[in-house]
Amino acid sequence: MAAFAAQIEKVKFALSGEDPFVSAVFSAVVAAASIVAGVGIQLATLLAAFGLLRPLIWVPGVCTLLPRRLRKAQAAAAQLAQELIKEKLGDKARRRAKALWQRIPDGPETTHVALCGQYAVELVAK
Repeated sequence: MAAFAAQIEKVKFALSGEDPFVSAVFSAVVAAASIVAGVGIQLATLLAAFGLLRPLIWVPGVCTLLPRRLRKAQAAAAQLAQELIKEKLGDKARRRAKALWQRIPDGPETTHVALCGQYAVELVAK
């Protein structure tokens, strides 16, 4: 439970605006996710209006009922596609995202930084 709370504190810090770079990155991610969700909902509505949603749901069911040999070929093709995507795009984005996540302070660190900032300003001001 404490680990989950620490992750929530990181998200809270990232969206709070205390660090402009982290807030900009997270805001862009949230905006992109909301756009993708909106387009997905609109596409599903459009497919349902044209009666194409049922066949689209039917296709994965049919693929799972294929004979074992064809399912293995299908899995090999999917794995090859994933390797090609990883080869073309690289692993930089994932490593950068992990590094950014490690950079974001959790709850106690955020409180410590805020207190240090407050008292450092007071000491300099006096």
